[in-house]
Amino acid sequence: MFELKGVLDSVQVCELYSQKETLFKNSTLDLKDLTKLSSSGVAFLVIWAKSCESKKLKILNASDEVKRNINIFGVSQLFDFE
Repeated sequence: MFELKGVLDSVQVCELYSQKETLFKNSTLDLKDLTKLSSSGVAFLVIWAKSCESKKLKILNASDEVKRNINIFGVSQLFDFE
């Protein structure tokens, strides 16, 4: 499991993308401390989900705002919210 904290925007996506080989081995993501999710962040999560063996990324503790942002882009089927 991996925890994302703070803001997931284009700046953080650039930093995290360089670590994708390690990060994408995790199929569970805890978002309890994520305060903001930008469109770049959603795109990054989509890429992550598509890299999972099950083609779904399990997301724990997502706020309503995070879920709403994911739903706006119509990609919620790639995530298993718990």
